[in-house]
Amino acid sequence: MKITLEFVGVVLNDALEKKRDVEVDESITMLDFLQNVMKAYGGLADILSGDPPRHTSNFIILVNGREISVLSGLETKLQSGDEVAIIPVSHGG
Repeated sequence: MKITLEFVGVVLNDALEKKRDVEVDESITMLDFLQNVMKAYGGLADILSGDPPRHTSNFIILVNGREISVLSGLETKLQSGDEVAIIPVSHGG
């Protein structure tokens, strides 16, 4: 199935493109999807941390415009045609 992955902000520099379609297995969870994305894009290595893996506060992750914490978090099951946005949280002073 196809998922559209969107990179925003400084993440875009590592990805080389703003959006890309990604082929994944049916019934993939957000956790599995993010682990695959982290392998493909080394600059995204801090999306997840810990054992068991958990979502870090360095990124906001949206599925179809909704933050994953209002869905099922890392257990959110992705559907064909979903759009996942990875947005870095920037801190300034």
